[in-house]
Amino acid sequence: MPVLTGAQALVRALEAHGVRFVFGIAGTHNLPIFDALREARVIRTIVARHEQGAAFMADGHARATGRPGVVVTVTGPGVTNTLTALGQSYSDSVPVLHIATQLPTDRVDQECEDFHELRQSLQVTGAVTAWSARARSAAEIPALVSEAFRRFAAERPRPIFLEVPLDLLSVRAEVADPTPIEPRRRAPEDAPIAAAARLLAAARRPLIYAGGGVIASGATRALVDLAELLGAPMLVSANGKGAVPEDHPLFLGGGWGAHAFGREELAVADVVLAVGARFGPLPTAYWRLAIPGTLIHIDLDAREIGKHYPPAVGIVADARLALEALHAAVVEAGRVGPGRPWCDIVAARGRCLEAIRARAGAYLDCLAGLRKILPPEAILFNDLTSVAYWSSAGFPVTQPRTYHYPTGFGCLGHAFPAAIGARLACPDRPVVALAGDGGFLFTGQELATAILYRVPVVCVVFNDHAYGAVKVDQLVHFAGRAFANDLRSPDFVRLAEAYGARGCRVESLSDVPEAVAEALRGDEPAIIEVPVSPVIPPWIT
Repeated sequence: MPVLTGAQALVRALEAHGVRFVFGIAGTHNLPIFDALREARVIRTIVARHEQGAAFMADGHARATGRPGVVVTVTGPGVTNTLTALGQSYSDSVPVLHIATQLPTDRVDQECEDFHELRQSLQVTGAVTAWSARARSAAEIPALVSEAFRRFAAERPRPIFLEVPLDLLSVRAEVADPTPIEPRRRAPEDAPIAAAARLLAAARRPLIYAGGGVIASGATRALVDLAELLGAPMLVSANGKGAVPEDHPLFLGGGWGAHAFGREELAVADVVLAVGARFGPLPTAYWRLAIPGTLIHIDLDAREIGKHYPPAVGIVADARLALEALHAAVVEAGRVGPGRPWCDIVAARGRCLEAIRARAGAYLDCLAGLRKILPPEAILFNDLTSVAYWSSAGFPVTQPRTYHYPTGFGCLGHAFPAAIGARLACPDRPVVALAGDGGFLFTGQELATAILYRVPVVCVVFNDHAYGAVKVDQLVHFAGRAFANDLRSPDFVRLAEAYGARGCRVESLSDVPEAVAEALRGDEPAIIEVPVSPVIPPWIT
């Protein structure tokens, strides 16, 4: 067995598991890792300007590729600075591996007020990760990395935290060559598949609701095949956008709250099949959305089955394997296809779009213009900003992993650094971020990272000189009173130019698509500023 330092063993294990990018910031406690990364054969190290930005970049890399993103920090403030980003990854089931250092083994959790000391670090990170572990020896490091990647593939993909004490990074030890573990997808049990198949085979008005688990398992084809067999309209959650092509004749739509597509159809469906969906607050209007039909729920995470809506049949399994088994069982139960849709999908979509247009017509036109100039493989990242709130309904996608929105945890500042991580991982695909003036400044310093590594990502900053949604929320719910939400934003064009990026300002939303098209023709990062007025967001009725 080769004799390596702990840091060298760590980097070799990452390379063995296909890691090609590491995002992070070098510090006193992780210099051995960065010294080993300098000798890496295939890993490219991306130095961010803030650990939160680095973790968002790892998140964006993972969303765009389906492969785990990796972030490396020091202990103490390096760890706590990543917690917000890891919380977003946890909420959206995004596989991010956070590797941090720790005080030397003999001083861990001794509360000796050492430099960068973080008490109970595994408990701290445990709130935003699926698994946290600490290396006890240099020889153990490759096995911990392998276990992390096994969990990413075999379980619900959520962040993992690995901690390596400082002394183990430099000690030399005999280390076994890392051997990636071949993960096994969780197959469904026969009994619930048979029960679900009987319900679907007999259904007169079946409907399918797809979430992000369909994308994570690569189950698009299996889902569409089953929908076509049943003639079942398909709805998607915000995380499920891209799970099925939105130009498919059975695609009914998505959206939020009272403006969600398919509410009327859902109310009369006799059997509803939910796949990889957690029934989050936004698409269900904070769980006020009724599902009167018989519910079948497929999810890899057993804790999601019945959490918000009790199913008649729960299937704990990988989405693709479950759908393939269900398709075969439905055929065996006597259902032959292709089935005809039981509702007028075109009319239903038209009704919902007209309702949205009455609220946000200019935003819909802007999103339609962006869709027209962006190729199908382009990747769109949305921050928490007015136009992005409507994008789940107004920006159609036809490919998985091309639309991303920070649901659940709801982090301002996610879109821009996540877009940088995605563009690095997918250099041949256009990547665009949509942000507000408030949200962009949470992580806008990562423009320096985009410049340093020549990442031609485009960010549109919708400037209303306020935390606009908060302001509207106050005006609606507090008798017209608004407080503590007005902002004085910088000149974003000059800010972009100060970093060495391209900056431009357009006069209206209608000018945004052409400005984005022009920016994408360049090979440099670009910021496009556009003035907007606050619009009532979809969750306010």
